[in-house]
Amino acid sequence: MVPRLHDRIEDPSFAIPKGTLLPTLKGYVNKEAYSDVTIILDGNRKVRGHKLFLTRTPYFQAMFGGEMKESKTHTVTIEKVSYEIFLLVLQYLYTDECDIPLESAMELFEVADRFGIDRLKLMCEQTIMANLCIDNAAAIFYVGKITKSCGCRLQTYIMQSRCETRRCVSS
Repeated sequence: MVPRLHDRIEDPSFAIPKGTLLPTLKGYVNKEAYSDVTIILDGNRKVRGHKLFLTRTPYFQAMFGGEMKESKTHTVTIEKVSYEIFLLVLQYLYTDECDIPLESAMELFEVADRFGIDRLKLMCEQTIMANLCIDNAAAIFYVGKITKSCGCRLQTYIMQSRCETRRCVSS
């Protein structure tokens, strides 16, 4: 009789190490290694990027994949986006994850709307809704209105909750 494989292994259970793809990709955010584009932002701050990840958005697909002058250059200027917010966008584009500080959520929402990153907009909305209070409701309502996006969900939430008694808690 030929021994079967499971007869020879006494304990087939063993630990498989956690995957390294996401931490590795996160490590490429704003790093020169293998980058193929430099983004110049407000304040003349430079960010290194990889077109492969940037083209996850319709905004950069059009920029790099078409006949626009940016498709033929290695330096691109983006106006009205801060360095800190763009790094959050890159973190999301490289890993599908993003740590969204409440103080950045509205601005990040607007940039995600501009770049066509719907899932990131939803993540921002979730952060905003979880922290909605009397002190920030008007500003949130206004930004949701001017972005003409799923920000209407924010408006509806504000109107329904009316932030009746909850005040913002200072950190």
